[in-house]
Amino acid sequence: MVSQTQRQACMATLAKAELKQLEELVKQLGALPKYSFLRSPEIGSAMVRSPIGGTDSNFNLGEITIVRCVVQIEQASGYITGFGYVAGRAHRHAELAAVCDGLLQCPSWYEKI
Repeated sequence: MVSQTQRQACMATLAKAELKQLEELVKQLGALPKYSFLRSPEIGSAMVRSPIGGTDSNFNLGEITIVRCVVQIEQASGYITGFGYVAGRAHRHAELAAVCDGLLQCPSWYEKI
């Protein structure tokens, strides 16, 4: 089972990866398990906060565009939920990130991912 810290690191890597590279790597995995959208990729915005100087106080720096997606992956033992959040407007990127996040939680797929 993947720890929360490992999952956060993997999700950050998936979000920052180039879409073209992510597409190629997912293709190398072969046939993926069946999945469905719990939340189709959708564009939204998120507030970016930043610390002020050397203090603990934060201020709102501005908003960025993000795409989020949630998938449900069908497994023999039940369903696993994967989440994808990426900066920009690439729906496919968020979908692939969500699928990979879900597969990371599957013991049989963890090593492949």
